[in-house]
Amino acid sequence: MKKYQGYFCIMSIVCFTLILKPSNIKAQQKESVDNGYYITYPDKLMLRVFTSQKFAPFTVPSKGEPELNYKTNSKLNLGL
Repeated sequence: MKKYQGYFCIMSIVCFTLILKPSNIKAQQKESVDNGYYITYPDKLMLRVFTSQKFAPFTVPSKGEPELNYKTNSKLNLGL
């Protein structure tokens, strides 16, 4: 068993370096950007309408006293 321990260690290192060799790592390579995907309108004023809804009400229970209920002011917001 001991005679195979050194062989196993060397093979593990070789396999590990082959799997993680620098040519396989693509974190630092730059990808080309497809400029046809984006459309710009430099002389136009863009108007966007959006809505959002608040989901923040909560209740704090208490013993012997009424529960404390927190409710948001407005449930639906509209933005331009």
